[in-house]
Amino acid sequence: MYGTLIPACAAFFIAKKPLVLLTMGTWLAAFAMAFYCPLLAYVNNRILPKELRPKWYQTIWLLIGTVFYWGLILYSLSIGALPK
Repeated sequence: MYGTLIPACAAFFIAKKPLVLLTMGTWLAAFAMAFYCPLLAYVNNRILPKELRPKWYQTIWLLIGTVFYWGLILYSLSIGALPK
């Protein structure tokens, strides 16, 4: 619990405005999901037994999600939405 509480409190005191915290949170979430989707697709199709593996269209949706999140990250970089 303290592993997340202490950095959150530190970020709140460093960032004087709540908008900075919101921006940091959305950046971290999008970045995590951009890596999480292809990793989940890989693990599902390589490590799970054949009878538990997802169908092909479910894997396609995960890869579409990857493209979506990377697109959001690159778009926000292009318009200058980095947290300051």
